[in-house]
Amino acid sequence: MEIKSEEQIAKSKMQNVRSEEQIAKGLRFYASQSTIHTLCFLLLVICSWLGGCASVGQKDTVLALVDGDPVTEGDMIYALTISHRREDLSSAGSFNLSQYVNKMIDDRIIVHDARSAGMDKLPEVISALDAFILRESVMKLREEEVLSKIKVTEEEVRESYKILSKGESPENEFDKVKGALKNRLSKQKEKEKGDECLGKLREKARIFIDKELISQDNPPEDKTGSVSGSADNRTVADANGEILTMSAFKTMKKQRLGRSGEDIVNDWIDRKLIDQEALNRHYEKLPEVGEKLKRYEDQLLKNVFVRNLVVPHVEINDEILKEYHSSHTKDFMKPGNYRVQSITVKTEEEAREIKASLMNGADFSWLAKRKSIDNASQKGGDTGWITLKELPARLHDSIDTMNPGDLTDVIRINDSAFAIFRLQEVTGAMVEDFENVRDAVYKACFNEKAKDILNQYINRLKNDANITLYDDRIQALEAKLQKQTRD
Repeated sequence: MEIKSEEQIAKSKMQNVRSEEQIAKGLRFYASQSTIHTLCFLLLVICSWLGGCASVGQKDTVLALVDGDPVTEGDMIYALTISHRREDLSSAGSFNLSQYVNKMIDDRIIVHDARSAGMDKLPEVISALDAFILRESVMKLREEEVLSKIKVTEEEVRESYKILSKGESPENEFDKVKGALKNRLSKQKEKEKGDECLGKLREKARIFIDKELISQDNPPEDKTGSVSGSADNRTVADANGEILTMSAFKTMKKQRLGRSGEDIVNDWIDRKLIDQEALNRHYEKLPEVGEKLKRYEDQLLKNVFVRNLVVPHVEINDEILKEYHSSHTKDFMKPGNYRVQSITVKTEEEAREIKASLMNGADFSWLAKRKSIDNASQKGGDTGWITLKELPARLHDSIDTMNPGDLTDVIRINDSAFAIFRLQEVTGAMVEDFENVRDAVYKACFNEKAKDILNQYINRLKNDANITLYDDRIQALEAKLQKQTRD
């Protein structure tokens, strides 16, 4: 049994706790206020410049102080990663570090107030932190006992290539597949080392399995006085004192149809032994893990603050929603529709010949039925009514400058497809009826009102906060980042 990856551990361990995403549901408006449009690239620049995002050292530059609490470059990296991982960052833009540092100061003020209100003692926060510590600890255990101890050499990759190809593949093919072969060997060694580590954990563990109980297809209910409908607490398995009850086992069986009861129990034991070993090593006391834990807790507290102190004050009714819809019509426009014809062929040369024929008066529908290889060919190339998003990306910029009857130039769809389009009809954009976009209106209106309330809270809290901005450091960092993005 291998020591599982971060994604597998996160999936299995967060089922019973309230995750950050669940806590933050409905509150994503707060993370959407960034002024940074080139974030994805900048994150790579910052991380490489500081030597990686995994930890932040003592030399981390302080950009601001909030009641003596420093806001550092490392804090900025973490906040960017958490708050904006889902944004579309494809377009370039300016990087205003000062504005973003001010946002981080606002966040820090919120976190301080959340702590003062005792929100860090809420069960959901404690549960989420426990899950975070477990996830980070298992990752560190895997890194320490598995990943750091495996290595795939060039000779091993070449030997694997010879075996798989049976000596028949030419040497010049090796470079094309060596990356995949190396990854395959690495995964194999990782599993072997993980199984070895797990075997050692099992050797020293105190394990009990009630094989008779788990072998029954429909285990009878406990007859020792349990109330009808109550949990069945009979012990199915015990891993170093941690108990798997019959109720939990039944639930697991329902979720894993086709797996034997013994396999399910052994999987549970493996996970528990890994979890116990990881937690017993107290990786959370390491500086880099402790720093990540603090930042994660701050993010949780910010979300809980918004949920508890902002959301309850947002008041929305039908009248407010209709007013919002009528005053923000540009946000609720139904996109225009286009009706086009297409002819798609395999080569650019053939496409240009067809374009010349069309310019000389040839019938588009006739050529489409005889020449086109796309799905609309038998309809004379008629694609029906479609939206801009459904048109090829290279047609987006020119379609609105065309008049009905106009032809496009030859457009390269991919390496083996070239197309010509003819615009037949177009309908303009129009405002969607309120009832059709009610949910979208509610979300937008809610976010705007919640943002206003949040800003009121922050402004009040700022009156009592002692804030220091190190403008020279912020400007120096901003200049350095902008230079690196240009380079």
